Amino acid sequence: MKELKLQVNFAFYCIVGILAFSIYIISLNLLGGTLSLLFKGQMALSIIVIMIATINFTLAITGQRHVLFCNNGLSYVNIFGAQRYIPSETITHVKVKTRLGIKVTKVSTDNKSIYLLGFKPAKNQKIKLKQLGYLA
Repeated sequence: MKELKLQVNFAFYCIVGILAFSIYIISLNLLGGTLSLLFKGQMALSIIVIMIATINFTLAITGQRHVLFCNNGLSYVNIFGAQRYIPSETITHVKVKTRLGIKVTKVSTDNKSIYLLGFKPAKNQKIKLKQLGYLA
């Protein structure tokens, strides 16, 4: 079985981290003595997003969270941490698009589409995906 592990999408984690940190800094500067509920909510949300992105990035770098294409199908870990498998018979096509500097891999199946933001194929991996029959 030929396996192809997708790379970590560093741009995705950088943009999410910068946006969340910017929201945190803006809400921290706008507090100015009054602790309104809106600014507290913004700060809490930005801290939560930073923590989730950090944990997911760490897991992706250490190899505990990955996306794997093979002859038999696609294996990935969803946002809730559950391992999912899609057989190759149900995959109709795979597209890689760039949106706002982030490569988004769209895997279309018979019933739904799966968007992979944290992982992307490199040039040599795109060639291998074409050989496996996923990319047109």
